[in-house]
Amino acid sequence: MARYQPKSKYEIREAAPGEFVVKKTRAPYFGFYIETSGGKFYAGNDPKRLISEIIRPTSLPNNFGKTRDISKYNVLNSQVYGQLARVKDIIPFKNIPLENDYKKGRYTRFFLKKVNERFGYIEVSPTTYKEVIQEKPTVNYPVYKTGTITWSLIGNVKKTNEAQIFLQREEFPDLNILFSKLDEFKKAEDRTIENLSTEGGELYYEDGREYKGPYHIHPGKGPMVGAVHIKGQHDILYYEKPEDMPTAAGIAIGSQVPSLAEVAPNYSQQPTNQTVQPTTPTVIPEPISPTTTPSLGGGGGY
Repeated sequence: MARYQPKSKYEIREAAPGEFVVKKTRAPYFGFYIETSGGKFYAGNDPKRLISEIIRPTSLPNNFGKTRDISKYNVLNSQVYGQLARVKDIIPFKNIPLENDYKKGRYTRFFLKKVNERFGYIEVSPTTYKEVIQEKPTVNYPVYKTGTITWSLIGNVKKTNEAQIFLQREEFPDLNILFSKLDEFKKAEDRTIENLSTEGGELYYEDGREYKGPYHIHPGKGPMVGAVHIKGQHDILYYEKPEDMPTAAGIAIGSQVPSLAEVAPNYSQQPTNQTVQPTTPTVIPEPISPTTTPSLGGGGGY
């Protein structure tokens, strides 16, 4: 069993189908995995249980034509044998975005699907994709369908990438199995992205109202109202509709506590026969109304 790794020595990631196989059994593996600083990979997300090592699949030896019956067939069909013997295995390849892709905010990913398998998706390199498109004799192109997807890297990437997968649902059903991590490769912004716009269904105020119009993405605050970032107050926006404010005993948390007259208007305190010693009254000052203009959207930010 591999020993426990301190957090600085590993990263937890998520593998897509076709990216890894179990080292001992060669069985396909996808889902959470741990990458150690030493370059090894283990199934799962518990650094205390580094048991099942996984590896990236490699091309298997081409043993085509090694049996006795096939050898006889090859004598009679030497041309067909020669063509199939040159075919190489398709190797999975995860395309990593480059710095220029991040500047554009998106890039193209390439994939294949076996025509006789429902879930036979595999992400491939641009080179392999071109070889299948061009029907190169070194790849078994008749058994694959080719596809590409535009992958967003900035903004509300989960919604945008989900929409891209949805648009291909007729030709490539179950494509979400291959691209299951919708925010994969999203980069934390270190600059303000300005002059963006939404027509609705994408951004919301803190109070749940839908926002339509120009917006920008601040590296620390996320999306905000307005095409450009300014020093004055302007609202923070949210990619998902915020949940309703939690309540306790019918009073919204964070709201002003109601008075006794508001809670129980019919209640009146009855006089008692007890003698009450006079005391110095405690004066509670009236709340001072704020002088600042209230935010129209809720999530104010600068």
